[in-house]
Amino acid sequence: VAVNAGDSRSTMAGLSLPPGRWMLVADGDRAGTAPIPGKRDSMLRGGRTVSLFLPPTSVRIWMRAN
Repeated sequence: VAVNAGDSRSTMAGLSLPPGRWMLVADGDRAGTAPIPGKRDSMLRGGRTVSLFLPPTSVRIWMRAN
């Protein structure tokens, strides 16, 4: 889960993801159990560090796919 409660875009750098594939399942008012298409971070590969870019006042949720 990533939250940006601020009024400007935020970067969350150096986040360490556990192993596995992670799919974006909630982004603002869109939520489900399948990846949300059209986002550059719709699918993330775990076992590494990533940087996430969050728009102002946003919430995003990733779920492990495997």
